[in-house]
Amino acid sequence: MNELVSNSFKYAFPDDDSNGKIYIHLRKMVGQEGFFEYTDNGIGLPEDTEERANSSMGIRLMNRLANQLQTSLNTDKTQDGVRFWFNFK
Repeated sequence: MNELVSNSFKYAFPDDDSNGKIYIHLRKMVGQEGFFEYTDNGIGLPEDTEERANSSMGIRLMNRLANQLQTSLNTDKTQDGVRFWFNFK
């Protein structure tokens, strides 16, 4: 989560946007999988994000966490920000 938040502050809001918002959603119900979701309303991910994923320390860290939780990291690139999420046991 620290990596996501710091990346949002560094890259998502380049013009010191005071309207920038970050949402973190964690849910774990008894007998159900947990759910983690992170979104911001910044400028979104660059077009070449998938090509740079192996060289990006942040994306590698997030994928490593997802692997440790035996799940996969999902990414949604939107015009109004970015969304990362995964389910976990």
